[in-house]
Amino acid sequence: KKIKKIKLPKILRDINNYNSKNDALESLTYSKKLGFITAPESPFCDKKYHTIYTTKGKIFKFKSSGKITALENIDNNSLLAIQRDFDYDKKEWNITINKIYLHKCTSSNICKSKTLKILNSHKDKFVDNYEGLTKLKKNLFLMVSDDNNNNFEKTYFILFHL
Repeated sequence: KKIKKIKLPKILRDINNYNSKNDALESLTYSKKLGFITAPESPFCDKKYHTIYTTKGKIFKFKSSGKITALENIDNNSLLAIQRDFDYDKKEWNITINKIYLHKCTSSNICKSKTLKILNSHKDKFVDNYEGLTKLKKNLFLMVSDDNNNNFEKTYFILFHL
């Protein structure tokens, strides 16, 4: 059910700004303080930093460690980001869970971030294409992988506590 229209920041409206049509917006979360929060799956220009945009006009950056597949609001001052990186040569997934401190940013909006966990498909069980994250209650989160409607892939759920 459509609730209302929300205008995206101008830079996010032009599909030509993205690396590809399938590399656009993959994540969305909400904060009472900042409104809706989203980010391109891959950085636009500076590959070193991801940029997070809010519908209230704020822009935040943090160090990139792969494509953003999910964002979740922890509180009004921080987010969790799931980032994935697939090495085609090694046939290896790396899933990184980062905490981004939106209240600890430089004058150029580069925010402090902390890597909480890196899951590697060659070292850890149940590592896959994680693309969903939801907060169930304070400090309890559920992460889900996508089976791509493929009988050879599985859907995994990981429940974790911060």
